[in-house]
Amino acid sequence: MSWKKLGNGWINKNEKSNAQNNLPMFTGDIKFTEDILAGDKVNLAMWRKVTYGKESFSIAVSMNTDRPEESNNTEDTKKDAKSEIF
Repeated sequence: MSWKKLGNGWINKNEKSNAQNNLPMFTGDIKFTEDILAGDKVNLAMWRKVTYGKESFSIAVSMNTDRPEESNNTEDTKKDAKSEIF
């Protein structure tokens, strides 16, 4: 299986989050280094880190390149699979 790296990022624990408010437990950013089209399916991988007692995650974003790029759209892939069955 071949993968194309699309970007990376990080997530840190949100110190303002608690049981009484509706704030997210973690917040962060992802910086994309490649264009992503609407409907593209991307894969996320996360690694947990604890630095100076604070929990965070690093993130990698990638896309499976075994499929043709023009068919990376999930709906197109479903249509292609159906047409092969019939």
